[in-house]
Amino acid sequence: KLHYKRLILNNVAVAGTLDLSSGQLGDVDASTARVGEDLHIDRTTLKGLKLSGASIGGSLLLSNSTVNSDCSCDHLRVGGDVEIDKSVIGGQVKLSYLDIGGDVLVSGSGRSTGAFKVFDLSAAHVAGNLVLRRERGIWRQGSQLNLENTSVRAFEHRSAQCADVGPGCVDDPWPKDLDLIGFTYTQLETFRQNAVPRSKGSEGSEGRDLADRDAPTWVTWLKKEPFDPQPFEQLATVLRQLGRPETATSLLYAEKNEELAQARGMTKCLVWLDWVFVGFGYYPAVAGLWILGLLGLGVLFLNGSGERRGISRASHSYEPDPFPLKGLVYSFDILVPLITLYKPDEDVILRGWVRYYFFIHRLLGWVLASFLVAGLAGLTK
Repeated sequence: KLHYKRLILNNVAVAGTLDLSSGQLGDVDASTARVGEDLHIDRTTLKGLKLSGASIGGSLLLSNSTVNSDCSCDHLRVGGDVEIDKSVIGGQVKLSYLDIGGDVLVSGSGRSTGAFKVFDLSAAHVAGNLVLRRERGIWRQGSQLNLENTSVRAFEHRSAQCADVGPGCVDDPWPKDLDLIGFTYTQLETFRQNAVPRSKGSEGSEGRDLADRDAPTWVTWLKKEPFDPQPFEQLATVLRQLGRPETATSLLYAEKNEELAQARGMTKCLVWLDWVFVGFGYYPAVAGLWILGLLGLGVLFLNGSGERRGISRASHSYEPDPFPLKGLVYSFDILVPLITLYKPDEDVILRGWVRYYFFIHRLLGWVLASFLVAGLAGLTK
């Protein structure tokens, strides 16, 4: 067994594997060290671990161990995987600016004590997947996971408790405090049940595509951080590429709802009108319902005011109106800009209160048309 009050490995070059397993160690400082193959730390207790600027040709495995203070591994380069399995980190896990050729695999401590308080993976580049194994004791109360400006190929869940990824699945492997701004990925991998660590040679007995999660479940995940449109748009882009356009649209609609909730002043008014008239541009059929409703309202008010005969007089016909739908045509001509179905409607002068209603009718038509065109052009999305 290894017993050191302090182990300094700065600038050390190891051609093969560096094994720090089965020991009682104080502070281990291997900053800027170069390890040709793997670095193993298994069943070891450390006061602190520092690997800042180090280079590991193979994989980094920290398993069944305890680090009493910080684990500082910023600017670390690893050719293979980084796996933290059944270990407890007393301080912060600092993996910012990491460059990894394989996967990052993170699991719980397997104890009542959560493994992590602060897990900083910001500005990291991961060629493989970010894998969270939902096991007992992965996060402590108030834990934070920082994925700001992190790039991975995909992220995935592995769980021994929940085979489903829908709303009924409460087995959430993510902490309550997330930073996802700038977090980018191109795939969503399989959500696995009964998964075990890779070092044991198994990938789990069954799984389900993570992309099958419904929109409300994804929105709950995205709301773990203060609102920013980028995480919504990133996820929607990937879901659309994976053949889930309905879920992607629902996510973008939820994004605009969040924007509406936080907007103020004139911006809030414009976003609200965008929602009312065209469903934020994602559901333009809403405009069709407005058109039908306003057309019917125009006919109702025209008939109720007794001014429908004025439409006949405008065409120099004092006989009873031979065209019962002329009120509908007039309502359409006033409502829809730049289109006239019946030319004499332009010369009609109504009297009384209904005249002022049709001023509003025309104005609503222009507002509705403006939002519809902007929505179809993607300007309001």
